[in-house]
Amino acid sequence: MADDRGRGRGSESLLERARGLRSKTLSDVYDVQAYKQLLDDLRGTPMSDDVRGAYEELVHAFSTAVGIWTRYVEAEMSAGNTEAVKQVFGRCLLQCPSVDLWFMYLKFIKRTNEIRGAEGILETKQAYEFTLDTIGQDIHSGPLWQEYISFLSAPKPGTPAYQALWSTGMVGGQEESTKTTALRRTYQRAIVVPTHSLELIWKNYETFENTTAAATSSTGGSAATAKTFSTRVLSEQRPRFQAARMAYRERKRKMEGIDTAALPVPPGRFKPAGLCCAFPNRCCLWFWEGFPAQIMLLHVPDIPAYVGTKG
Repeated sequence: MADDRGRGRGSESLLERARGLRSKTLSDVYDVQAYKQLLDDLRGTPMSDDVRGAYEELVHAFSTAVGIWTRYVEAEMSAGNTEAVKQVFGRCLLQCPSVDLWFMYLKFIKRTNEIRGAEGILETKQAYEFTLDTIGQDIHSGPLWQEYISFLSAPKPGTPAYQALWSTGMVGGQEESTKTTALRRTYQRAIVVPTHSLELIWKNYETFENTTAAATSSTGGSAATAKTFSTRVLSEQRPRFQAARMAYRERKRKMEGIDTAALPVPPGRFKPAGLCCAFPNRCCLWFWEGFPAQIMLLHVPDIPAYVGTKG
């Protein structure tokens, strides 16, 4: 049975099943459960031309389904197909603004760059910046900000990573100052984003400013001046954090009940069981795309027509 599950049911291959399901979608018939079963059957199946073909059928049927792209990337990674992984990322990252997918991208970048020394570290830094510029406003992006802050702060003085991050192109002796400025700027970007991790990031930022002040005084700087500076900076940033906290509560309320893992079936094409996701998804349309609140009163089949009038 386990072998049958890996190869598909009976003599029908995974690729044949994928082609059959996609041909139905071309006629507006979406068998979501069958797609989910096929995706489960593909899990752990060694990469081959047929398996790749099955994934291609899936991503053509659901081009914005994060779960499918994630499985596709994982399969190529497991097979060690570096170039194929790059190609898949190139097709899905900007199309599917998912924190989970971008985390996979960063993991891949770090792994491929870890043997490249200073150049690899700088490219990894650029990848973090690109990721945060693209997906850093997502409500789930808090761990991305935290990971980037850890990436910047972890290297110790004298290590190759430290030299690459804080000495490249800089005046000698300014490494710690450059590092502190970069970390402060990153924290201040993160504390205005309404994420699930906002409170923790703010607490870490307070610790950072207070620790920086203490370190300044311990190295011969004026303790009073350093403390005054940290207090002033935190006072300036607190209203921005509080505004983000208020925005987070509203954003969280709007996001509740939305199944972001659901396959993106066109409105009106799902079975009655799928109606439970309809209203939250209408809320998501209004919230993210800026449509007027009247969209909340529309029936699901009316949404495409309404959107069409706004194009």
